[in-house]
Amino acid sequence: MNVKYDWVMLRRKFITGDYVTVKEFAEMEAIPYAAVRKRSAEWTEQKRTLAKRKENKIVENVLNKQIATASEINNRHIEIFNKALNAAEQGLSECMNGESLNASKFEKIVDSLQKIQKAQRLALGMDRDGGNQAVEDNVARVFAEMRRAFRDESADT
Repeated sequence: MNVKYDWVMLRRKFITGDYVTVKEFAEMEAIPYAAVRKRSAEWTEQKRTLAKRKENKIVENVLNKQIATASEINNRHIEIFNKALNAAEQGLSECMNGESLNASKFEKIVDSLQKIQKAQRLALGMDRDGGNQAVEDNVARVFAEMRRAFRDESADT
């Protein structure tokens, strides 16, 4: 009995299927093992290579989804920090333009500005290591001087 097999189709079926061994595949497909063994020298290695590629693609897709989610969250944070900065800036302007300076309100706004600035820098990737200490020290010093100046000014009025 001279049966012809579609070896291209059988190879594809083995490589993409859940078969562990060529012998198991031959039994499941009702093909003599000797006939399959003659033609399947590279099938097992090709199956391993395909499985590795599949696993890499899965990991890549998961990472891409995680990156997209993190990026979306980060963009939302940046938008919120921008709104908070605008509100703090408006509050600061109101605090400074009034007849009498509200030192307590001013100090709270300055504290908020420091926190907003730190959060924005992190969200924008400007302080990847968790913060640039020299910049933070300079900003803290400027804000401390502003607080001191406004306390002195409010004490004078």
